[in-house]
Amino acid sequence: MTLAVAGIVVLSGCDDNSASKPAPAVQDQSIDRKTVDEWVGQWNGPEGTYMKISKTGEGYRVTIKDLDKESEYLGVLDGKRIRFLRDDHQEFIHYGAGRDTGMKWLMEEPNCLIVKEGEGYCRKP
Repeated sequence: MTLAVAGIVVLSGCDDNSASKPAPAVQDQSIDRKTVDEWVGQWNGPEGTYMKISKTGEGYRVTIKDLDKESEYLGVLDGKRIRFLRDDHQEFIHYGAGRDTGMKWLMEEPNCLIVKEGEGYCRKP
């Protein structure tokens, strides 16, 4: 037996014969869309701030009113989040509770949307 053939025989004996792991399940994006579509409407923050979400075809229009101005962004579904671009920075809106916002005014609220720590909006369930 030549050295090359012996190497192939040795390597073929190293196969892992255990059952292979199944491929990860493909997540049903329609479930995520249904969940995120329930966010449509106005969510209120402290001191008159708010976030409004509306459907626009396959995406979302996100209107955010802070203490200084009202701004509008176009968002897209990204798992169970809405992704949008604000001031050249990618932001995500996700669901959580008031305690997840890091804002003392919202601590007791159970139904909130959070952009980042210190920026959250809630509404009654």
